[in-house]
Amino acid sequence: MNPLVPPARFETRPVIVLAAGANAHVGFLEFFAASIRNTRTRRACADAVGDFLAWCGAKGVAIS
Repeated sequence: MNPLVPPARFETRPVIVLAAGANAHVGFLEFFAASIRNTRTRRACADAVGDFLAWCGAKGVAIS
């Protein structure tokens, strides 16, 4: 299993994830760092999620 290191894109966590609390933050890291073994797949998923979270931020989507 990979060490709990997120892809470079998520060296700083997306604000929407941080706003969701500690459990969301840990789950976010576990998903990208531990459950996706292939580096290229992990990077592609991180890019897609990063784009989506940026879109959410631009639209003012908030965690309630």
